[in-house]
Amino acid sequence: MSRTFKIGLFLTIMVFFVAATWWVFGGAYVNNARWVALAVMTLFALSARGRSHGEYAGSHVKAMALAFALIAVFSSAWSRMYPVYTMQRGLSVLLLACFLVFALWPRLKRPQDWLGIMNVIVASAWVMTLVSVGLWRGGVAGAVRWPTGAVQGAFGNPNGVGMVYAVVIPVILGRFHYKKSVLTLALLVMSAALVVACQSRAGLLGAIIGVTAFYAGYYGKKLWIAVALMAVLAGVFVFMRDLGSARSIQESTGSAFQQALMRGETDSSEYGSGRIPLWTGALKKWKERPFVGYGFGTAGDTYYVGTSMPARFHSSLIQIAAELGLVGVFFFIAPLIYSGIKAVKASPAGDMRSRAVIAGLAAGWFGGMADAFFESWLFSVGNAPTLLAWICFFAAIKA
Repeated sequence: MSRTFKIGLFLTIMVFFVAATWWVFGGAYVNNARWVALAVMTLFALSARGRSHGEYAGSHVKAMALAFALIAVFSSAWSRMYPVYTMQRGLSVLLLACFLVFALWPRLKRPQDWLGIMNVIVASAWVMTLVSVGLWRGGVAGAVRWPTGAVQGAFGNPNGVGMVYAVVIPVILGRFHYKKSVLTLALLVMSAALVVACQSRAGLLGAIIGVTAFYAGYYGKKLWIAVALMAVLAGVFVFMRDLGSARSIQESTGSAFQQALMRGETDSSEYGSGRIPLWTGALKKWKERPFVGYGFGTAGDTYYVGTSMPARFHSSLIQIAAELGLVGVFFFIAPLIYSGIKAVKASPAGDMRSRAVIAGLAAGWFGGMADAFFESWLFSVGNAPTLLAWICFFAAIKA
């Protein structure tokens, strides 16, 4: 993997990061720069070398990734309200898929290549973390959301912090185990502080599951059992934390329990910060068009009918079911299951340093997936966490 490719990837992530900040300089120029940067990175496919003898082809994974992207594009033909918007969103997914399949995948050949990807992600995390912590501790008003006190740092939303750090914390941890460094440890501590202070339950849950997945992969001990168990324990921990906070302002256990579920909402229909009624609505809409959905990127149109702003179902899996139906869900889930089986059957690397790199990248995907179940960002290509999570996925599977 060339230095030019790694620098280009770092700059692309930075452009995506700046586009998500609440101060956004340049407005439309920055937003358009995202697609230019990703398109330039996709052009690296023209200089990709062929597959070496014995190298994992991953044909099934790549074919299903491209199939999913093409379905997203073609869904503009049956998009309920905004076919042009669906086409644009679909093309963005296709662009990302082409970058991952044709530019990134062929460049992952030697252990140094995976380490290079990890270093790019860690370098990006340094910039995002230093800027966010600096704004937060510097007392800049926009770094903390009023009145909840949730830290959003440079991001325009506290959940944006959770999305990013659910992915990058496991990767940073892997980098620390690759080579023990005080600086990497400091980055890990600052990142953990941000994901706790942002008050994103999904982000904290994802980070915990990602860390668990890292150690399960690093030591090669009962990966799936450990991750599943920690998912349950992490969920209980996060909820009990909210319950403890609620009890400090509620008189009875029952009201505290309700407060912990509602997170400040006043109506019982808003359980889970409004997610449960959203998911119920998504299920009803899915039943109306179960096979092909309403068109990629238009799930919000099925919930807030008559508005020009698409809403989100606050779950990437539920949202894709509403948008692309069973067909889309299949081409999303199938490569995950196939890749998971291949990964479980694979023998872990004997070199602990190499294992730290691969486990860190794989755990970044685990953490991102855990967060994405409660947030609709996994297929929103314009987001930094989306790019980071899918890079982790393809790098881990190629390994």
